[in-house]
Amino acid sequence: MSAPLVANNSEVLRQVCLDGAGLILMPTWLIGEDIRGGLLEAVLNDFQFYPHIDMDTGIYALYLPNRRNSLRVKTFIDFLTQRLGNSLLWEKF
Repeated sequence: MSAPLVANNSEVLRQVCLDGAGLILMPTWLIGEDIRGGLLEAVLNDFQFYPHIDMDTGIYALYLPNRRNSLRVKTFIDFLTQRLGNSLLWEKF
């Protein structure tokens, strides 16, 4: 009889799954490349681990209110917007 593996290290869980030891629940930004490369397969795509919580996968730039008009902050946000756009690169598998 084997017990479920519990770990607080995503790389350990990922490797155990790659070794064929079972399923993992991970965000696609951690394993999107593995899915795209055919190393892992997404299953249970409609499953919601926390159905009562909206699991937003967006990226947010956080800054202090007094830095709102900072050229550095604006430049960084412009860079992120230009680089990432409205679609998440890791969701393209």
